[in-house]
Amino acid sequence: IRDRYQRRVRGNIKMAKNKIAALFAKRKFSFIFLSILLIYKIFRIIRNKKKLLPPIPSFTVHDSEFDVCIVGAGPSGATCAFYLARAGMKVLLLEKNNFPRDKICGNLLSPRAQIHLSEMGVLQELLNENAIQKVCVGGFVSPSGKSFFGNFIEEKIISIKRIVLDQRIAQAAITAGATMHYTEVKWLHYDQNNRLWNIVTQNQNNNNKFWKSRVVVTADGPMSRIARSIGVITSPHNAIFAKASIQPGTHSFLPDNVIFYVQQALPGYLFISKEVDDTLSVCLIYFTDKLISGERFLNFFLRLIAEDTHIRGAIGYEAIISRSEVTKIYIKNIVMQEWVVLQNHLLIILL
Repeated sequence: IRDRYQRRVRGNIKMAKNKIAALFAKRKFSFIFLSILLIYKIFRIIRNKKKLLPPIPSFTVHDSEFDVCIVGAGPSGATCAFYLARAGMKVLLLEKNNFPRDKICGNLLSPRAQIHLSEMGVLQELLNENAIQKVCVGGFVSPSGKSFFGNFIEEKIISIKRIVLDQRIAQAAITAGATMHYTEVKWLHYDQNNRLWNIVTQNQNNNNKFWKSRVVVTADGPMSRIARSIGVITSPHNAIFAKASIQPGTHSFLPDNVIFYVQQALPGYLFISKEVDDTLSVCLIYFTDKLISGERFLNFFLRLIAEDTHIRGAIGYEAIISRSEVTKIYIKNIVMQEWVVLQNHLLIILL
């Protein structure tokens, strides 16, 4: 009886030790995990501070002030500059990259967008140069393979390559009276006392310049680095976009545009669009806020093109991909009441 009692006591002691050790290990793991998380948060804060566009000590001062400074000379920024300059505003248009330059995009323009191109005189110019592909035949393909195709009778979507379109719209803005500079915004701050934006830019020769403007329009892409740098937008990306270009003469795609709802790509869709030179643009947009590496998503996209029977059947089995790329984007309709409505000095365009 005594031996049995002692064995039970020793067993209970051993069990208690194991529980204490397990609890300590669990707390130790939690402590290590929290420490790593804290270090990561500190790293993010330091990195974000670096992104806050630190002041540049030396720059060239420009005496003149502008009514509006637009960051980004893409279609949105340049169109905004065109209308403001035509209305008599003193407009400064800043673009980081020299034209002509291409962008990852589906290159499709709706009838409403064509109205503005016509207003700027760009649409007729490109039509005369045969630089526009009209989308006359299009359709949809469901995940099960059921499809519908039809002809566009009245309103037509058109396709224009961004390497051509962006430069023409920017030139229209300059013709309307906007001042354009190829330079990158490195720092900006709103002076509450003088109600002016102070902006420092740096060109490709590392020359810094100082500008002043009553209003700033950020049209620097769907992720808007400028809006994030001043803390107006803090949300992560919520979509990822991939594009592949099919060489002309290697495909057998007959329609002008087809949208594919592929089961593996839901929520999202893939579309194929024909360009004016018979190049095919195959694009996939996938809605997610998860951390997906660009390389991994690009591999998934290329594998989808190669293995999906409906997509492969549409473009042909001899199609050759000449270029593929991927980017993360942010899609959201934002009403920035504090910045736009109340203070009326900042406009954010996420296009």
